[in-house]
Amino acid sequence: MTFDIVNVLPLLIGGISSFLIGMLLERYKNRRIELLYNISYQKIGIPNDSYFNGKLKVLYNEGEANTLYFFKIAIKNNSNFDSKELPVNLNCDIDSYIVSHSYSKILETTEINISKGYQEKFNSYMNNVRPILNQNINAEIQEPDFSNMVWIHKNINFVASSLNRNDEMEFTVLVGSNIDNHQPMMFLNIPTSGVKLTYAEDPTKTNEKVGKMSILLGIITTLLLATYQRS
Repeated sequence: MTFDIVNVLPLLIGGISSFLIGMLLERYKNRRIELLYNISYQKIGIPNDSYFNGKLKVLYNEGEANTLYFFKIAIKNNSNFDSKELPVNLNCDIDSYIVSHSYSKILETTEINISKGYQEKFNSYMNNVRPILNQNINAEIQEPDFSNMVWIHKNINFVASSLNRNDEMEFTVLVGSNIDNHQPMMFLNIPTSGVKLTYAEDPTKTNEKVGKMSILLGIITTLLLATYQRS
């Protein structure tokens, strides 16, 4: 058996070229902005299954709160394009409510504002509902103010002035629940066209993919060398 490098070399070059072109097309197809995001949380207090020699109370508005969680929402522009006027909508599950929010990591090139639609709903709540509840916390709120009140307690909508390529921003949201030991959930939505929202990949899974690719390339190299030596 003979090994003709002249005939094999074009095949290798063609295969490598096709692979590189495929990667470039995948990266630039549709010219969409890809946002990587990650949502993590930390309970305020001590887990139920932990041993603690004593009694610990978490208070909110002078009342004991058994279910309070800090959520961190990290967003990274993973594309080759800059984003302008990026809406960032956060909401919690039906059995939880948003207590407060802040920005834990914002670049100097990015300005964060409350969205106009959210501000209008919040102003309506403060003008039409809050005065009634201040007089009687158990007062019955009529529609449409009741639905608006529920929405306000479960949503927060931002607008980021920009998020340049490879830049990151982080939000922190305090979430509570009236249900003891309930596990709140936080959701992210980017309601605009031309944006692909992708959950950040687990680094361990990325390492596994790299490892499998390295093994595959090693097998191919071994077969080529074996074929060459037999010739």
